[in-house]
Amino acid sequence: QPFDTGHDDLADAIDLGSAWSATGAASLEGSTIEPGETDLGFNTAHSVWWKWAAPADTVVFVDSASYGGLGYLQVYKGAGLANLVAAPLVNGAYEAGAGEVLHLRFRDANGMPADVHVDLRAFPAPPTHDDFAGATDLGGAEQWAEELSFVGSTREAGEPAHHGSSLNPTLWYRWTPGTDRNVLLTLDLSFTEQLAVYTGSTLATLSPVASAGQYDPRVRFRAEAGETYAIALVSQNEQRGEWSLQTWAPPPGDGFADAVDLGSAATASLAGDCDLATTAADDPPPVAPNEKYSLWFRWVAPADGRLDLVYAEFQNGEIRIFEGDALTGLVEHPGSAAFVSEGQEYRLLAQGSG
Repeated sequence: QPFDTGHDDLADAIDLGSAWSATGAASLEGSTIEPGETDLGFNTAHSVWWKWAAPADTVVFVDSASYGGLGYLQVYKGAGLANLVAAPLVNGAYEAGAGEVLHLRFRDANGMPADVHVDLRAFPAPPTHDDFAGATDLGGAEQWAEELSFVGSTREAGEPAHHGSSLNPTLWYRWTPGTDRNVLLTLDLSFTEQLAVYTGSTLATLSPVASAGQYDPRVRFRAEAGETYAIALVSQNEQRGEWSLQTWAPPPGDGFADAVDLGSAATASLAGDCDLATTAADDPPPVAPNEKYSLWFRWVAPADGRLDLVYAEFQNGEIRIFEGDALTGLVEHPGSAAFVSEGQEYRLLAQGSG
């Protein structure tokens, strides 16, 4: 964005309008300090102004970056230079009423003019999807990414403990895929965070599907066509952040019932990508905790003999040999080889870290 010049006085402030998101760029080169300006540093010699009007009751975050010199961004409310007062920021945010005008000033800190970018992002306050019943409906979107703010969010009576968190406020989303999809949800905040996924139409009937906490705030699961999933995002400190939903078609072999059929040839090749797979609740537990994404293969022994697994390439995982045609009766043959019986069905399980 080109740098603007000449908005030296409050009355000539750059107008950012009343959009929910706005950016501005200005240069302090040639600007001065207007008579009556206060809250100045020891060597302050330059300042520029912006103004913005809240489109509704909002919580607004304002950030800046300067180039070529040091400086400070300050946020004020009031009409006229003599009546300005600092807008009280809490965790970097200010709650503005509908139509309220904020004045933004960037001043230098060392007498050196700088170029500056200003970014403003506003969110409804309180959030409209604070309660389960008011969840934002994503429809059947196959991809979704959104900035969010937890300012003004609360904990609704009757909410479950999301990934062990029973105190912190939540935001809710609702999603119904049109086809079977594998899903990755990611929450990116600056501090403590949890996310959880459920099925169920009321708080009292929620059934957990997947959840994650602050050290790895991501969940991956298989979503069924037509099923509605409730997604709870949790924050400790009324933070601002981002979250995303990514989906893709399940790969062949993602699930015991969908095992890739290798037939009954004396030799067969296994190919797949665990990075695209999910974890089924009834899959055998992985040998290593991080090898949790599974692909299944089905093979019938053509004769009595020995089955040997020869790895051409398999990173961050392993392949396991099981005997049987149902999950409940599987018998594992440890290692990379097993003696097999003609006509017997065997299942090969590739488990990787993704």
